[in-house]
Amino acid sequence: MHCHGSATNIDVLKMPECVTLIRGKSGHPYNMMYGIDDTFDGVMFVGYHSAAGTDTSPLAHTNTGNSSYIKINGQAASEFMINSYIAAMHNVPVLFVSGDKGICEEAKKIVPNITTVETKIGVGGSTINLSPDKVLKLIKKNAEEALKKDISQNLIKLPEIFEDEIRFKQHINAYKMSFYPGMKAIDSHTVKMTTNNFMNIVTAHMFVLY
Repeated sequence: MHCHGSATNIDVLKMPECVTLIRGKSGHPYNMMYGIDDTFDGVMFVGYHSAAGTDTSPLAHTNTGNSSYIKINGQAASEFMINSYIAAMHNVPVLFVSGDKGICEEAKKIVPNITTVETKIGVGGSTINLSPDKVLKLIKKNAEEALKKDISQNLIKLPEIFEDEIRFKQHINAYKMSFYPGMKAIDSHTVKMTTNNFMNIVTAHMFVLY
């Protein structure tokens, strides 16, 4: 699956025969994870970044740039967290992530057995970067190591209740989104939803964040 931006910047002419690529945005609530089902052996995330509301990457955001933060059960929610929870809905282990130091540290809290590759460190509006060639070697080496582990240890147990809190940069967005079924305004810029089904969260995000 390819996800960021228009989801069309992988060169399909260089795909190995064994690969199937999902290209573009389907409009499904799974968003970047569209296509996953119970038959997957595991998922790996490459090129990830810190969550909206954190200070560990100048690229920090979650899904779009419209929110100051998204919190799930009080924790800043990254795209890694959201996509890992979608994988958990299908009992699919989360094996690997590469990205900035902040997202790698968050990943280890969510999936202690995960293999990570830190490609950069964010400091204010700057990043301290490894060379692209070194990053590619590290990703290849550590992705292979991730597959040698007991991947059953990478399954996530989902919370029984999800409290989803979104703080928007613009108050008008919070006002509009407070009318989404199940969402309620808690102040001029913030809405909240509580549910026991994570599908309700990702479906809401498709409508209220974009």
